[in-house]
Amino acid sequence: MGRADIHERNPRYRCGYCDHGFKRPALLRDHIYSRHTRTNRFICPICHKGFIRRPDCLRHQMCHTGSLEQ
Repeated sequence: MGRADIHERNPRYRCGYCDHGFKRPALLRDHIYSRHTRTNRFICPICHKGFIRRPDCLRHQMCHTGSLEQ
């Protein structure tokens, strides 16, 4: 399932925190759990943005450095 399948132009279910839209309630539930209720354990050392998963934080750091920092 690609992003186009998850985020619709006219979604039935909208996130109350960030207004992302989803075509199924289970996708909205998973989004809220992963993006808005869990703590951000991994913090970017450059801009201090928080991430739940380490791989997401490492991938984000590439926007600052151009390479992965282990």
